[in-house]
Amino acid sequence: LTFEVTKLHQFDPYASLGLVVDPINVGAGIEGTHLILDLNYHGGHKEHFFELTWDGIYSDTSPPEINLMFRHNADGDTCKAEINKKLAYTLSDLKPCIINLYLADEHIHALEYKIGS
Repeated sequence: LTFEVTKLHQFDPYASLGLVVDPINVGAGIEGTHLILDLNYHGGHKEHFFELTWDGIYSDTSPPEINLMFRHNADGDTCKAEINKKLAYTLSDLKPCIINLYLADEHIHALEYKIGS
């Protein structure tokens, strides 16, 4: 499995991939100050692109909630090889909150993040 650590940034919820969401299975968990995404998808002939975006908004609830949007772009890859990949995003800049993870408009996970500033 590939393991990459990326810093979670605040940016436009429709950053570079726009509304593109190609088929993918996403498992999610929090380990320390990292959001870990377990990805499973089909491909093998082209590079796939992944994006996790956040608009920087915390809800007024207690605990606060944030909405993260995950997108997958297969770049037209029609290969049927099963790919498993792990991505990790650093959450250390977030305050404690509930993280709602969306794949396009579908709510796929709600995770409690307790460590933060």
